[in-house]
Amino acid sequence: MDLVSLRMITDDVDRTVQFYEQITGAAAVRYTPVFAELVMPSCTLAIGHTQTTQLFGQDSARPADNPPSSSSSASTTSTASISGSSRW
Repeated sequence: MDLVSLRMITDDVDRTVQFYEQITGAAAVRYTPVFAELVMPSCTLAIGHTQTTQLFGQDSARPADNPPSSSSSASTTSTASISGSSRW
């Protein structure tokens, strides 16, 4: 079994959850006002407020700080984060 999980960080959890519920058709489970998950057959999308990054340590997630993908590597892992207000 493959386990796939993606965590997104945003300042606007409500709007981000609403957007992903609309495009995936999955209902989000809201554990707290600052965290939600959309569980789908292919993956789990975790959406957290920027406040939640404090749980993982200082500077654990920074805007636009994702490592570049490498076309020379067959297996590349990157963490996706979205911070700030997003325009959908």
